[in-house]
Amino acid sequence: MKALKRIALFLAAFLCAESVFSQSRPVANKISAMAGAEKNIEIVWAFPERTEPKITGAKVYRAAKPISSYSEIERLSPVAKVTGFQYLDTVSKGGEYFYAVIAMTEKGDYKAIIPGMNATTAGVRPRIPANERQAASENPKSDSEENLPSVSKPDFPRNTISNANSDAKISISKRKESAPPLRKTPLPFPGTILGLDKERKEFSDEAKKSVANLANVAEKKKVAPFKTPYFFEDDMFAPDGGDEYILFETLRDGLVQRKYLESVKLFTDFLSVNRNSAVTNRAEFYLGESFYFCGEYENAVQCFLTVQEIFPALAKKWIDSSLDLMESDF
Repeated sequence: MKALKRIALFLAAFLCAESVFSQSRPVANKISAMAGAEKNIEIVWAFPERTEPKITGAKVYRAAKPISSYSEIERLSPVAKVTGFQYLDTVSKGGEYFYAVIAMTEKGDYKAIIPGMNATTAGVRPRIPANERQAASENPKSDSEENLPSVSKPDFPRNTISNANSDAKISISKRKESAPPLRKTPLPFPGTILGLDKERKEFSDEAKKSVANLANVAEKKKVAPFKTPYFFEDDMFAPDGGDEYILFETLRDGLVQRKYLESVKLFTDFLSVNRNSAVTNRAEFYLGESFYFCGEYENAVQCFLTVQEIFPALAKKWIDSSLDLMESDF
């Protein structure tokens, strides 16, 4: 009988947890935009089936450049408010257009922008009639985008660390622009990362997910923000050399010492060079953690999304926490 009671309690807790976690955040996803008939652009997206708070509609925003944060559109008026999952926009000028969809909920607008999910990252050019294209070529001014909505300068631009000292602004795009000079592989030395225990037992993702589910059922509140970075077990000890050793050094010089601005710079430089895939994935996650502890939650989410398929349970926790903190900022 006792065994049956334990099984019944477990099933009840599981079903309750499933009910809580089946409710997703009210963020649009799978957004896409394509040119339709003359001067028309069709925007489509999807919403999760069950959200908390409940979605009541959507606001569609248009801009002349990619929308990477909510601060870029908060001063703009939406081009449409709809209750469905698509909108046919009509524009008057040529040029590239970018779109974002914000969910309207019972508690107000859910003010979050995640490029690639609810904001397009590729521009769309409308089909302009031949006679208008010819007129535009004869009158260069008519081909400008002066009638497009102006996009205000964001407080926290995408992929940029904001700091009072301008020297501390680091762009992720630096990875692709130039690679640092080649360096010799350092000689190995024994030791562990400063400040970390030598033995670190890591539970499986399934175990952590079950604990998190049951904890949320009991508390029914948001997960508390992370206080310290997470380190993969592979990076706990100094390896013999190669990419793993350079990653170990990068961790030791920045993230381990809680120098988060410096850590962003170090991992941005680290990822500007081709590394093996395992090291690159861990470095991308560490870069996300560095952004997280700098308060740059949108940049952090983008990094965690990059490795979500590699570290699904772990990335989800950090994405959820980042979104919670983004929401609390509004």
